[in-house]
Amino acid sequence: MSSHRLGSSLTTLKLCILKKGMAAIVLLFSVISTHYTYGQSITLTDVLAATVEKENKKNRQHLASKQTLSWLVSSPTIGISHLKTDLERGNDESEVSLNFMMKSSGQKALDIQLNNASLESQKLFINHKKLLLSGLIREQVWELKLAEFEVNNLSKKLGFLDRLENQYQQLFTSSVSTKYSLLLIRKEKITSEIKKLEYRQRAKQVLNQYQQLTGLRILPININENNDFLKNESLTIDKLILAHPQIKQLEQQWLEHKLRMKLATNTNAPWQLSLSAKQLSNPVFDETQLGVSAEIPLTFINIKNQALNSEWLTARNNYDSTKQTLFFSLKNQFQALQSQQQTLSQKQALLEEGQSISQAIIKETQLLIDADQIDQEQAIRRMLTAFSSQYQLTLNQLLLFKNTAMLRQAAGISL
Repeated sequence: MSSHRLGSSLTTLKLCILKKGMAAIVLLFSVISTHYTYGQSITLTDVLAATVEKENKKNRQHLASKQTLSWLVSSPTIGISHLKTDLERGNDESEVSLNFMMKSSGQKALDIQLNNASLESQKLFINHKKLLLSGLIREQVWELKLAEFEVNNLSKKLGFLDRLENQYQQLFTSSVSTKYSLLLIRKEKITSEIKKLEYRQRAKQVLNQYQQLTGLRILPININENNDFLKNESLTIDKLILAHPQIKQLEQQWLEHKLRMKLATNTNAPWQLSLSAKQLSNPVFDETQLGVSAEIPLTFINIKNQALNSEWLTARNNYDSTKQTLFFSLKNQFQALQSQQQTLSQKQALLEEGQSISQAIIKETQLLIDADQIDQEQAIRRMLTAFSSQYQLTLNQLLLFKNTAMLRQAAGISL
C-alpha cells in the first residue's frame, strides 16, 4: 500500500512538472518582444544628421576663396624686349606689351553653364553621400536589433531551461526520471549559451561601429520605415531607378564633360588682346609709340578636329556603357529585394498559421501529460519546438521590416 502511494505521488510530481513546463511555454508566447528601450528617443533622421555633421567636421577643408576675372582665360602676361643698334645713327628699340587672353562670347556662355552644373553636382554629391551614410546606418541598426533580439530570445529560453532543469533534477533525485532527460536539457542549455555569447559579441562589435560612424551612444527606438513609395502605381521600377542619386550623379558628370569638351572646340577659341608701348631712341630724337592689337578667331569657319571627335565618341560610349551597367545593377538589386519581400510575406502567413497549430499542440500535449501517455523526452522536445515557433514568427516579422528599409535604400531614398 505504501509503495503504491509512493508511486502515485511520484507520478503526480512528474505530471506537475511537465504541466509547469508547458505553462511556461504559454507564458513565453506572450512575453517575447522586439521592443527595446534606449536612453533617449531619437529618430533615424536625427542619426543621419549627426553622422553627416560628424563627416563634415572630419573632412572640412578651410580654403580661401579665390576671385577670378570672368573675362580672362588665363593670367595676363607681360612681354619685354630691347634691341640695341650697332650703327652710329641707328635706333635703339625698347618695347613693353601687356597681353590678355580673353574669353569669347561662346566661352562666357559655357562658363555660366559650367558654374551652374558645378553647383548642381555639389548638391547631387551631398545627396549621394547621405544615401551612402543611410545605407551604413540601416545595416548597422538592423544588424544590432536582430542580434539583440537573438540575445533576448536566448535569455528567455535559458530561463525556461533553467526552470525545466531544476524540475527534472527533482524528478531524477526522486528516481521518477532518467538522467537522459536531464542531460538533454543541459545540452540544449550549452548550445543556447554558446549562441547567446556569439550574438552578444556581434552586438558589441556593431554597436562600436555605429558609435564610430555616427558619434552617438544612443540608438533610435523605432527603426521601422514605411513602404508608401511602393503603392504609387504610376512609379515604375525603371522610373524609380532612373531617379536614383547614383544615376543622377553620373548624368551630371557626363553633362559637365560635354561642356568642357565644347570649350576645346575652335568655335570657342579665345581672343588675344595686347596693349603695347615702344620707344625709339637715337642721337637726334626719342620717339614713344603706344598701340593696341587684337587677334580674333574666325569661328564661322568650322574646322573639324578628328582627335576631338574621337575623344567625344569614346567618352559617349563609356558613359552609355557605365549608365546601362549601373541601371541594371540597381534594378536587379531592387527586384531581388522585392522577391525577398514576397517570400517573407508568404512565410509570415504560414508561420502565423503554424503558430495556431503550435497552440493546439500545446493543449494536446497537456492532455497527453494529464493522461500520462507521453514520455519525458517527447514532452521536452515539444516544449522546445513550441518555443521555436514563436521565435520564428517574430524573427520573420523583423526581417520584413528590415527588407522594407533595404528596399528604400535600393530605391535611392535616404533616411
